[in-house]
Amino acid sequence: MREDGKKSRRRELAKDVALYLLLLALAFSAAAGRESLFLCVVAAGWLSLPLLVGRDTVLDAGLLFMLVALGTFLSAALARLVLAGS
Repeated sequence: MREDGKKSRRRELAKDVALYLLLLALAFSAAAGRESLFLCVVAAGWLSLPLLVGRDTVLDAGLLFMLVALGTFLSAALARLVLAGS
């Protein structure tokens, strides 16, 4: 039974790391201004969400993911506008 607990914790840690890397790639692609890479990361996020959060909560997680993606994109675009103006 103890091995199952360790395996479960490792699986949860792997899911957390995958989601963290996905969000990090989203932020870097938005900050770099690479819209095509940004859209690829969003598509990869939608394809991987059922594996990361399960089928029951995929729409809730997808909504949150899209809100984070929109916020990241808008803040990066605003930063580029501010830096281009000065």
